[in-house]
Amino acid sequence: MEYNKAFSTLMYNMWRSGVGAEALEKERMDKEVGASRRVAASTATAIRDVSSAKERMESQLRNWVNRLLKYKGNSRVGRLYSAVNDGLLLLRVLDTLSKGIVDWKKVEMNPTNQFKCISNNNYAVALATQAPFLFSLVGIAGVDLVRGNEKLTLALVWQLMRFQLFKNLDLLLSGKKSNHRSSVIGRSTASGPSSSSSS
Repeated sequence: MEYNKAFSTLMYNMWRSGVGAEALEKERMDKEVGASRRVAASTATAIRDVSSAKERMESQLRNWVNRLLKYKGNSRVGRLYSAVNDGLLLLRVLDTLSKGIVDWKKVEMNPTNQFKCISNNNYAVALATQAPFLFSLVGIAGVDLVRGNEKLTLALVWQLMRFQLFKNLDLLLSGKKSNHRSSVIGRSTASGPSSSSSS
């Protein structure tokens, strides 16, 4: 009991003289600074993780484009965001995935200014929203691809890769050509029978 009184008296005197208040304030500040440092460190880690995930995605999609178009040596795509700038790469990918979909007479084969690049990319986006692709490209325009918008570029190229994956899976599962989404996902096709033989 005497110890409790002595301790309480000591604490009271320290508080009155300000020594205890300063120590408590210093301890509180240290905790706040430590917490803010932890928050800053976790935020920096999260930003690095997002950035590295975006870099990994870009690398994977770039490698897919290179394999799809069988680019070798110097003609390989080095950076996806700048490679889609003129629209020709996307048009080649679309034409590779669905032969003959691109009307090359409408394409500026040597785009020398930003307007021609935007025209090519707008044409690529328009083709991607039509059959057989039927992509939902809300908010994606040619100008976004010309400006190198990373998020929208990755979204479009990812949908192209997904289209090829479903197309290949459908061919493996059914052994014949049909709507790639219908047989893989299990939806019925409204376009008629895909394997009817005429007599």
